[in-house]
Amino acid sequence: MKTLEVINIIIMLLIGVYSIYFLLTALLLFKKRKKSVTLSDKYNHFTILIPARNEEAVIKDVILSFKNQKYPKDKCEIIAVINNTTDNTLGVCNAEGVRSILCERKIKNKGDALKEAFDRLKNDKTDAYIIMDADNVVNDEFLSKMNKCLNEGFLVAKSNMDIKAKENTWVSSCYAIYFFIQSILFSIPRNNIGASGAINGTGIMIKKEVIDKYGFNVKTITEDLEFMAICALNNIKIRYVSGAICYAEHPSDFKVSMIQRRRWTRGIYEGFFIYFSRLIKSLIKKPSIEVIDSLLIYSTPLVLIFSMISALINLLALPLKIFLIISAFGLLVNYIAVSLCALFVCVKSKKRVKEYLTGIIMFPIFLLSWQYLNIAVLFKKEVVWDEIKHIETQNI
Repeated sequence: MKTLEVINIIIMLLIGVYSIYFLLTALLLFKKRKKSVTLSDKYNHFTILIPARNEEAVIKDVILSFKNQKYPKDKCEIIAVINNTTDNTLGVCNAEGVRSILCERKIKNKGDALKEAFDRLKNDKTDAYIIMDADNVVNDEFLSKMNKCLNEGFLVAKSNMDIKAKENTWVSSCYAIYFFIQSILFSIPRNNIGASGAINGTGIMIKKEVIDKYGFNVKTITEDLEFMAICALNNIKIRYVSGAICYAEHPSDFKVSMIQRRRWTRGIYEGFFIYFSRLIKSLIKKPSIEVIDSLLIYSTPLVLIFSMISALINLLALPLKIFLIISAFGLLVNYIAVSLCALFVCVKSKKRVKEYLTGIIMFPIFLLSWQYLNIAVLFKKEVVWDEIKHIETQNI
């Protein structure tokens, strides 16, 4: 058997295992979830941290959404973590009576801002931290739902993600579908069997004792996935809280989306090199679905690159006409499958399909564009923390 054929078979087996794993775990969506036991009726104190760069246009909305919570006012404090700002973000926070931390260190990303905030707040009395973005808005039961989760014994939790402007563009709609997939086909199935959901983006609750014990020593530009890996390595369960809803502004412009997702992709590569060996050692020592999940998530860009290598091998091995026919058929099948998946999660999330129709149609293209990013990032030594302008105001 030729060397290229052997390589192709190995690649296809790896991709097959990867795909089957996520397909089988997604089917746990239909498994009945065991009810959690409430251990306390305490009103926990929350410290809401809002890292903010130049966010004067939107930060007031997230502040007001926390001020309007159906939760005791004395049981939460809002703190803006202001860094690299050149606008009036601080003035807006002062006008709303919000405490601000002005970062004194060199801040390269959100993780750096949070590290400084945690260091400066370590002696403050609180039960848990809520990490938000300045462009977010939350529903009025957000803290109540997170409090219930905390009282059920969970140390880390992730909110339900939605977007502010569903009908803005096909790009913002695709972002919504991307987060629906993570919730419906990843987090909920795992919670159904008592495993950890995903940490992605914002709306994250962390009990203070976790920060006190393990710190927040993230090193990559994707601090959310990195903290998820840290939780997996330390056997900390992550609870997905569907009733705590976080509405976020996502790029409406495709070019801006590519800049943001290039940053995410770079962070995943960085996390792969930092955590791969640790995750493998942990998997050998004490296997868990959480460790497997982190390992495979960090391997996703490589899996996609391998699929392209396989396509190139087939191009060399097959007559051009047959290769084109097979490729066209494969693309068509994948397009239909991905579109149906997007449709399914919209329906399962109880969304009006009409509002997300352009996103459903274009979602396969949205994912395909990630293939380019997976390759492009390999040839770019550093991806900087580009500022994403936020302008979408909304009150819930």
